[in-house]
Parts: sequence; C-alpha cells; structure tokens
Amino acid sequence: MRIAYSLKNAVEKMCDRKKVLLVKMKQLLKLKKDVILIICYINRLQSLVVAESTFLMMMMVIIMTSLIVAPLKPSLTKLHIPRITKEYIATATLEIDTDVKCDAQAIFENAQKINQKSENRNVYMGLNNYA
Repeated sequence: MRIAYSLKNAVEKMCDRKKVLLVKMKQLLKLKKDVILIICYINRLQSLVVAESTFLMMMMVIIMTSLIVAPLKPSLTKLHIPRITKEYIATATLEIDTDVKCDAQAIFENAQKINQKSENRNVYMGLNNYA
C-alpha cells in the first residue's frame, strides 16, 4: 500500500513521469500487489498527458500479461473470497432432507400408487401399503 501511495503522489506531482512510473511499476510487479490501484493511476495519467498514452497503454498490457502468466496468490491478496459450494446456494437445487422411506408424504404417495395398481387384486400387501 505504501508503494501505491507513493505512486499516487508521483501521479499528482507529475515530476519526471516516465522514470517514476517505470520504477514504481517494477516494484509493484515484483510484489504483485495493488495492481488495480496502479491501473486507476494510469488512467488518471492518461487523462492528464495525452502524448504519453501509448506508453501508458503498453505498461497496462505488461501488467495484465504478468497477472495472467503468474496470477496473484491468495496469501498476497487482502480480501480472500471463499469458493461457494453447492450446499451454500439456497436456490441451486431442490433436495429432500429426509429419506424417502422415512418421509410420511412419500410413504402416503407410494401407498396410493400401490392401491391404484392393485384395485383388482385381492392380495394382502401389508399394513404400510394401504392408504
């Protein structure tokens, strides 16, 4: 964060722009931190200095390619976003908590199906199979 703050001061002062920006970019690329802040400061520089926009765009491409090749490690990031698994999403799937054999509604529906199939038969099927 200290490096990003010094880069912010360098952007605001605009003293020896290219040299300061290159030094700070190299430091930040080594640490692989605060890259989003750097891109914001590059955008501010682009709005202030139009002639250097090609240089700044080239630096943005270098930053982005370095992030793609070597992504940030979770230990270096400040905010760790946990991976959301299937259990934590409430509306993802409809699952029955109880077993079908223990669920009263499932037993009742199963008994109704058996009664419809065996209306013509006179065979005793057990107490649980009659609704």
